[in-house]
Amino acid sequence: MYSSNVLSCENLAEPFMAHAILSPDRLAVVDGGVSLTYGELSRKVRAIASYLKSEGVQPGDRVAYLLPNSSDLVALFYALQFVGAAAVPINHRSVGVEVAFFLCATQSRFVFVDDDVMDQVQEAADSAKYPVSVIGRTLGTPSLASISDGPIDESVEMNRDAQAVARIQFTGGSTGIPKGVVRTHRADLVNVFGTASSNNLFEDPTKVVLIQSPIDHHGGHAWLTQTLSLGGTAVLTSKFEPERIMELVETNKVSYLMLLPPSTYIRLMENADLQKYDLSSLRLVQTSAGGIEPQTIRRMYEAFPTAVVNYGWGQTESGLGTSLVFTREMVEAGDPKLRSAGKPMPMVEVRVIDDEEHDVPVGTLGQGVVRSEAVMRGYYGQEALTNAAFTKDGWLKTGDVLSMDEDGYVYLHSRIREIIKSGGENVFISEVEEAVRSHPAVIDCMVYGIRDKRLGEAVAVAVELRSGQTLDIQTLQDWVKGQLASFKKPVQMTVLPSLGRDFSGKVDRKKIIADCENANNPTR
Repeated sequence: MYSSNVLSCENLAEPFMAHAILSPDRLAVVDGGVSLTYGELSRKVRAIASYLKSEGVQPGDRVAYLLPNSSDLVALFYALQFVGAAAVPINHRSVGVEVAFFLCATQSRFVFVDDDVMDQVQEAADSAKYPVSVIGRTLGTPSLASISDGPIDESVEMNRDAQAVARIQFTGGSTGIPKGVVRTHRADLVNVFGTASSNNLFEDPTKVVLIQSPIDHHGGHAWLTQTLSLGGTAVLTSKFEPERIMELVETNKVSYLMLLPPSTYIRLMENADLQKYDLSSLRLVQTSAGGIEPQTIRRMYEAFPTAVVNYGWGQTESGLGTSLVFTREMVEAGDPKLRSAGKPMPMVEVRVIDDEEHDVPVGTLGQGVVRSEAVMRGYYGQEALTNAAFTKDGWLKTGDVLSMDEDGYVYLHSRIREIIKSGGENVFISEVEEAVRSHPAVIDCMVYGIRDKRLGEAVAVAVELRSGQTLDIQTLQDWVKGQLASFKKPVQMTVLPSLGRDFSGKVDRKKIIADCENANNPTR
């Protein structure tokens, strides 16, 4: 009935359902004290799919959710895929105004919510200009857990359309306006195959993968779907707790460890007593979403002697990207390719072009462009932005400054788009600037990224205050957190007498950053 060959499937849930039939007693998900076999998880998927159909959800309808990494989230996601609805994952830390934007932008009919974010979601739903149902235990509606244990309507069949929208994944760009990346079932199935091939997951007989990266992000989502599409076991955790992560590795004999960004491994190695645990099951440790230093790679090999270190580059829009195993030999030899992001993954092509969309010479900086079936269809409801995201001949513009060496290795130099990667999260500079500028004491501001040992990169801001006004960092953080998710708040503020905008309204970003660094009284 269902195929386990991901490239022949027409629905992202199909290979998972095939493994539920082939190996119903195999462990699928470990979530705290909850362990579900493929048979048990597929039953929950069918029950939720039956509920969705009973509530009138049709193929193409959008259904949102704000849930932490959990077996409930996994079951809901696959149920949405099963019935042909488009999943709209929303960051669990989003505040009310952000949630309202996401719901209205997609016209989501339902939103499933965890209790601890119920208030802001209900507020967002109430502010929407169209009907949206909030599903959560404290509302008196059936909880997701009870729905998943409910009856199954055997007449509900899998929707098969590889070109249908599987999910709308919000990300951002230079406009500062979050954009809904439209990903089809075919795109995510190709993503599963390409990612699993690049890290040899096919060859791993155990396929036990620990995922701490949020599943509402493309990275966490990609590792979840490849694991369950190949009949593996996904060990889930929502929080970064070093000792707990090591306990999960030992207890579940994890073979693949997925943490973002690279600085997370530094925090792990510095805050967990690794000698206490049996980590011999590890075959690969994976990271991406930020640069990684050679000395960090060396430390990772010392910490995880049975594993190889794999690094990947990509984005939600491209799906696939590049990948590279940093071998011990490369580390010992000081191989310059340790500075690269690797070679293109299977089923993806990468080029580097200039402003006229011509290929640049080897070693020359330019914009990276990607072509693959894993690439997004476009941005939901944003035709102009979609058109601008592709070259004239249909390659996706990544917005990243890359170069490529004579051996085909890709090097990431900077971002064309003004995005700060903080702890693996995208922070859009313009939306933080808008929030800061709305404070009554602020006349102008400029937001930029700074290095941070814990987060990799953090948000900093230079502010120009109104005459006679004062402002401290805690007050500003509280103000920003009232409008944006907490991870977007500035961790450093520097007060400057003027930002020195020129006649066109532009600021000299390099000069302002230098002024901030040289200021006598930066506040952290």
